[in-house]
This record gives sequence, C-alpha cells and structure tokens, in this order.
Amino acid sequence: MKWDKHKKPPEDICPKNFCFLWSELENKCRKSFGKCRRSTVNLNDKDLYEPCEPELEKNGLPWFYFIVSVETLVEENKAEYLIESQKLWKL
Repeated sequence: MKWDKHKKPPEDICPKNFCFLWSELENKCRKSFGKCRRSTVNLNDKDLYEPCEPELEKNGLPWFYFIVSVETLVEENKAEYLIESQKLWKL
C-alpha cells in the first residue's frame, strides 16, 4: 500500500512494517504486549503501535504518521505532535 503523508491514515489499520512489533519473517504482529486494537478492531483493546522510525523515514513519512491521537504519547512529544500533524494534515 502506498501512503500519502498529507493524509492521516485510518486509525484501525495495522501499519505493519512501520511498527516495531511487526515481524517481517512471520508476516504478522508479534503481540508482545497483548492484542492490539488495530488488529482486533475492538476499541476496548489498547493501541500498541510503536513507530519504527527508520522505516518511516525510509518511506518519507513523519515519525507521528500512524499515531492515532495525542493522548497515546508521552508528555514530551505531545506539543511537537500537535504542531507537526496540524501543519501536515491541515487539521
């Protein structure tokens, strides 16, 4: 799938190789910390996405591309996410 950095991706899609939990060898999520709501589509499950920054960078995508919302970030990254995502996605 080709990703457009100017369009926010759907929050229920698994980013696959753009997530550190993705196993390229097994072609599936390693589920190291349990079920991720992106694979179960159950909003009660936790979003376990962890950006694979080298893969994002290689594909011209920003570090925050698959991050669903500011609430999932640590405090130190929230301001940058809000500024950069609003600028890129014209929110």
